[in-house]
Amino acid sequence: MTNYVGIRDGRLMLERLLTRITDKAGQVVLVSGGLMTGKTTLMHEFSSAAAAAGALVLTAAGSLTERPVQFGVIDQLLRSAELPKEVLQRLTDLTRAEAMDSVADDGSFLAAYAVVQVVQALCGAVLGLSLDRPLVIVVDDVHHIDSASLQLLLYMRRRIAAAPVMMVLTECERPRPEHSQFHAELTRQPHHRLRLLPMSGPAIAEALTKAAGPTAAAHLAPAYHRLTGGNPMLVNALMEDYRTAMRDGRLKDEGRPVVGAAFSQAIATCLHRWFPQLLTVAQGIAVLDKHATPQSLSRLLDIGQTSVVEIMEILALAGVLCDGRFRHEAARAVALGTLSACARSALHSRAAELLYQQNCPAVDVAAHIAESGHVTGGWPVLMLQAAAAETMTGEQSDLAIRYLKLALAATADDRERVVITEALTRAMWRNAPLAVAPYLSVLEDAAELGKLSGRQAVTLLRHGLWHGDNALVDKTVAALERAPHPGDKRVLAELDLARHVIYGEEPGGYGSTGSATTQERSDDPWVTALRTLTYMWADGPGEAAVASAEHLLHSCSLEDSTVDVVTGALLALVCGGALDRASVWCQRLMEHASRRNAVTWQALLYNIQAEIALRSGDIDKALADSVTALGLLDARCWGVLVGWPLATQALANTAKGKLDSADKTFAQMVPDAMFTSIAGLRYLHARGHYHLADNRVLAAARDFQFCGELMSERGIDVPALIPIRSDLAEAYVRLGHTQLAR
Repeated sequence: MTNYVGIRDGRLMLERLLTRITDKAGQVVLVSGGLMTGKTTLMHEFSSAAAAAGALVLTAAGSLTERPVQFGVIDQLLRSAELPKEVLQRLTDLTRAEAMDSVADDGSFLAAYAVVQVVQALCGAVLGLSLDRPLVIVVDDVHHIDSASLQLLLYMRRRIAAAPVMMVLTECERPRPEHSQFHAELTRQPHHRLRLLPMSGPAIAEALTKAAGPTAAAHLAPAYHRLTGGNPMLVNALMEDYRTAMRDGRLKDEGRPVVGAAFSQAIATCLHRWFPQLLTVAQGIAVLDKHATPQSLSRLLDIGQTSVVEIMEILALAGVLCDGRFRHEAARAVALGTLSACARSALHSRAAELLYQQNCPAVDVAAHIAESGHVTGGWPVLMLQAAAAETMTGEQSDLAIRYLKLALAATADDRERVVITEALTRAMWRNAPLAVAPYLSVLEDAAELGKLSGRQAVTLLRHGLWHGDNALVDKTVAALERAPHPGDKRVLAELDLARHVIYGEEPGGYGSTGSATTQERSDDPWVTALRTLTYMWADGPGEAAVASAEHLLHSCSLEDSTVDVVTGALLALVCGGALDRASVWCQRLMEHASRRNAVTWQALLYNIQAEIALRSGDIDKALADSVTALGLLDARCWGVLVGWPLATQALANTAKGKLDSADKTFAQMVPDAMFTSIAGLRYLHARGHYHLADNRVLAAARDFQFCGELMSERGIDVPALIPIRSDLAEAYVRLGHTQLAR
C-alpha cells in the first residue's frame, strides 16, 4: 500500500516505524517522488531524528557520476558513522577484496563464488552492527547506485525481518523504473511505500505566511503554485528571491512573486540531477518552445519517442513543465543557457528544418533560422522573406529588418536580391528613413534595367523626393515608363501627388509638365482623385479637393506605399478648412501608426496635428506636437520636409512671445534643398513672422518677398497655405510703405 504524504507527515510516519525495530521487527521503506520534491530533505530530517533516538545511522546517496564505482554506496554507508577503526577497516577491506574483479564492466553483478563470499561477509558484518543498538540504513537516490551495492542491499533486505534494522531507500519517480528486478525483489516481502506529494496551495500559503506575512501570502500562494507545481525546492527558491529583493529594496510589489537567481539555480540543479538525456530533452523543449511535442523532440534530438515522453513526465512531476512547456520563461532561459553557442546554433538550424518540413508558419521557422546565425540560400531565404512580410503587418518592423538582412546576405540570385532589398528599404524607412541610403543603388540599377515595378520603386522615389534628389526621381520615373508594369499608372499618379505636395509646380522639368503617363486621361477613379489633389497648390484646395481627400482616406489604409497619399489628403483637408475632419482622421491614423510602431508615420502625423492645432488657435498643442514630431525623427531623416515642423514650432513660440526659443529653431542647420520645397516656403514665412515680432521689419519683408517669389515660380497662390500677401502688406505698413501695402 502506498501512503501519499507531504514532507512533514512523511517524517512522522518514518519515526513511528522506527519505534517498531526495537522489537526486532525490521522495516523496509521505499520513498518515491518527483525530482527535487523533498526526498533528500526528508532523509536528512529523519536521519537526525533517528540518531537522536539512539540508533546507529548509516547514510549514503547514489550518484550518476559514481555509478561505475562498485561498492561505492556501501563505502559511503560505512564511512558515514563513527565506527570503531578496526570494524571500519575490516569492512572496507572486504569492499576492496580480489573478488571485486568479478564485477562486470557493464555494471551487472556476476554470481561468482568469490563475489558471493564478499556479499555474505559484508552483510554479516553490517548486520552485526545492530547487536548493540538499532541500525538505520538510509540510501538516497537508489536509482543511481552501483550494481554491486544494489545486490548487497537486496541481500540484506532478505535478512532483516527479525533484526532491529530499518532500511529507508528513496528513488525519483518515473513511469518506467530502471531497476525493475530490484523493485520486484524489494517489494516481494513486507515493506512500506511513501510517495511524496507536491506542496498544495494551502501548504505554500502556510510557508509564505511565516516568511512574508499573511497578506502577502494570500496574494503570492496561487502564483507560487502556478510557477512551481508545488515543488518544495522551487517554492523555497522563490521565497529566497523574495526575501533577497525585500532586503535589497528591490521589492516593487509585495503581491507579485520575484523570480531571480535562486529560482534559476534551483532549475539548473533540477536539470542536472538526472541522466544526461533529461537535460538534453529540456534543451530541446527550450529551443522548440510551443512546438515541443514528443514527436518533434524525438526528431530534433534523435532520441526515442518513448524516452522523450518519460522525461517530459519526469519534468512535469518536478514542477518544471506544464502541458509540455516551461512554467516560467526564466526556467526556459536556464535550459538554453546550458547550451554552448555552437550547440545552440545547431539545434536552431535543425529546429528550423523540422518546422519547415511540418509546414509550420513562416514566422516560427524564421525565428529559428535567425537564432541559428547560419543562413543558406533556398528555402531559408524564402521563409525569412515570408516572415518579414508577416511581421511588417504587426508591430515588429525591427524583426522584419533582421530577417531581411539575413536573407539578403544569404541569397545569390540577382532577382531575389532586388525583391529583398526593396522590402528591406521599405521596412527601414518606417523608423529611420536615412538608413535606406546604402541599399538604394541596387534598386536604381534594377530600375535602369526595367526590373523594378512602380510599387517596388516607391521607397527609392520617396527618398529622392525627401532629400531633393530630383535627378534620381526623374531617372527612375523615365525607367518605369520605358518598361511599365501592371499598376504603374496608379503608382505614378501617387508619386505625382507626393511631388506636388512637397515641391509644388517646379519651373521646368517634370514637376511643371508631369510625365506622359500621369497626364494621360484616365478612367480610374483613384487616379482622378489623386490628380484633383495634385494641383491643389495651383487651383486651391476647394470643395473638389476636400471631397477627393475624404474619398482617398476612406478607401486606403495607412501603409508604407500609401503614406504619401494619406498625408497629401490630410493637408488638403487642413488647407481646405476642414480642420475638424482632419483632426478626426489624424487621431484615427495615429492609433494605427502607434500599433504598428511606425515612427516615421507618427512623425508625419504629429506634424500635421501641430498644423491643425496652430490653425485652431491651440498654440500649446501646436508647440507640443511639433516638438514631438521633431523628436521622433532626426533632422537629417526629415530631409527637405524638416522645414514644416520647424516652421510650426517657431510660429507657436513666436505667438507665445518666446522669441529666444524661436531664434534657436532658426539657428538649426537645414538642407539647402529645403528652400525649393513647400516646407521651405513655410519656413521662410515663419521666419518672417519671427522677425516682425522681434521688430526686425526689413528682415521680415525680405523673407516674405523671397517666399512670394518662390511661390510665384511654382504657381502657388493659396492663401490658405501661406497668406503671403497680407503678411508682406503688414511688413510694408510697418516700414511706412503704405502704397506697396495696397
